[in-house]
Amino acid sequence: MKQAIPGSISVSTPTILVADDAEDVRKLIREFLELDGYAVLEARDGSEAVQVAERYHGTIHLLITDIEMPGMSGPELARRIASLRPETKVLYISGGAGNAALHAGTPGSPGTAFLRKPFGREALARKVREALETGKSQ
Repeated sequence: MKQAIPGSISVSTPTILVADDAEDVRKLIREFLELDGYAVLEARDGSEAVQVAERYHGTIHLLITDIEMPGMSGPELARRIASLRPETKVLYISGGAGNAALHAGTPGSPGTAFLRKPFGREALARKVREALETGKSQ
């Protein structure tokens, strides 16, 4: 991830695809990410996220996906995105009770980025940086 030099225009703005079925959560994540200088794409569910990834011509650096969504789970979405864009890293989010969310697929395995809801701007910013810098593609 390239950083902007003060007084210059950033050469590379990371693009993040956010997939969450809760509109208020998507909008808040988008607001937080845009305040931190990221370009943001949104999807209401896994199917829409796949369509966005297919149509978008630039690089999608990170997928932020809810683990539990109707129709297509976050881990399933991550696998679909990986087949289209193997360079895309993944950050899972969930407000699921207990450890059930961690057992929904690949989240919780070593090297997988995960953030429990609710979270604030600082926690999201920290996890996004970690996922972009050290995370792995799914």
